[in-house]
Amino acid sequence: MDYKTLIISVLVVALGSSVGMAVIFWTRRTYSGFGYWVGGTTCRVMAGLLFLLPRDVYPAWLTIAVANFMIIAETMCYIRGTLLFRGRPLHPRIDLCVVVAFAALFAYYIYIEPMMNMRIMFRLTFNGALELWLMGILLSKRPAYFGIGEIWQAVLWGLLSVFSFGLALYSYGNVPPVPDITVLINPVSQQVYLLVLLPCAFMTTMSQIIMNAQRFEYDHRKLQDQLEEDVASLKEMHDRLQMSEARHRMLVDNSTDIIWTMTLDGRVTYVNAAVERLRGFSPEEFLSQSRNELYVPEFQTMFKEGVAIIQEQMKAGAPIKLPRREI
Repeated sequence: MDYKTLIISVLVVALGSSVGMAVIFWTRRTYSGFGYWVGGTTCRVMAGLLFLLPRDVYPAWLTIAVANFMIIAETMCYIRGTLLFRGRPLHPRIDLCVVVAFAALFAYYIYIEPMMNMRIMFRLTFNGALELWLMGILLSKRPAYFGIGEIWQAVLWGLLSVFSFGLALYSYGNVPPVPDITVLINPVSQQVYLLVLLPCAFMTTMSQIIMNAQRFEYDHRKLQDQLEEDVASLKEMHDRLQMSEARHRMLVDNSTDIIWTMTLDGRVTYVNAAVERLRGFSPEEFLSQSRNELYVPEFQTMFKEGVAIIQEQMKAGAPIKLPRREI
């Protein structure tokens, strides 16, 4: 398989991964940082497209510098996304240093001293360091929802970092310092790198989707457990209220004093059995009587005055206090 075919293969996988990630991002619940993961897959697609451009037609800054930077930007997006996904702070100063250092080195080995082996070596070294950093982020300060997706991805980045460093050393010693890849047909390090990148691109996307899903499942289970605890607590409170209500109702029903409740419009809503000793009516008969049947006319004026006092106190938010009066 030649160099161009390998790039097209990686591009197809990257494009499928990018579309899949974007669909999930826009149609499903995703956590903070998932957008950066989508950006990482997009950088991979852009890198593949730029590598396919004919270098005798387009400038070197586009087909070499930007194309290679997109590979670095992919891993940087994954790092930022993983930090946000874990709720950890970003490191903009480190990101800026990586961008400036990479741009300066590539510019030097493109325009001042064109050497393809040095460009390959620096790109692989930068990528290896970023991959090692990403593995450390995944394995350190592991949250409760840490699962197979994160283990899978951590192992993947660890293997890729070792592979990147190894190829960087190989490129430095075995790839001639020619100015452009078109002069040297199919360098072995580039072929091997693309062959490894092909399945890794797919596995990276899958692990990120699994990470998002396992965290969603963890949060769902956590909410479900909390809901069950709340329901149990409410049931316990309900049982206690029922016991308290039954206790107080028993005390009220068996009291020798008349205990009654009434709305502000004068409608009696409850009266205990002691009313029959005083009035001769059962509680049911007492509740069926109108206010005019219950009270003497002088009480009607007293009732209206009392209601007005209660309403004023309620509006003011003050405790209700009524003078003791005989009905």
